Amino acid sequence: MGYFDDPARDKTPLLLGGGVILILVLGWLVCGLLGFGSREARVRGTATLDQKPISAAQVVFHGQEEHNNRAPFSASTDENGRFELSGYTGPGIPRGKYKVTVVKKVSSDGVELKGEGFSEAAAENKLVNALPRVYEDVTTTPLEYSISGGSNSIVVELKP
Repeated sequence: MGYFDDPARDKTPLLLGGGVILILVLGWLVCGLLGFGSREARVRGTATLDQKPISAAQVVFHGQEEHNNRAPFSASTDENGRFELSGYTGPGIPRGKYKVTVVKKVSSDGVELKGEGFSEAAAENKLVNALPRVYEDVTTTPLEYSISGGSNSIVVELKP
């Protein structure tokens, strides 16, 4: 006769223990899916200048905390100024405080180049930043964001 076959044994503690474990596992899964307590942050956003989207720009997040991964995380903006950061091991970056730089390289006469034309101009050092210079260096940029675990949606607003 097994443990569960013996009518004289009270199975309540065993069943309650199993129920508690099930609730804890389900809670852990829900919190993980919603990003509560997550060490990783997904960051999506839009870069704008004077409230107009900035296309073909490089947005770079520079970690500002000692315990944070201080390596920069970057993304390019699309034609609507949207970007999404990726980490080195997946879609998330470490949560924490970041200074943000934004640069848009164009030819010296202001033309936006793509592909081989961009590569050639870069090799010949003929590209300039089309955005205000204050945003191109981590020591001068006023852009700073606190990124929390889970999903983050931000607007990186540059002023002329």
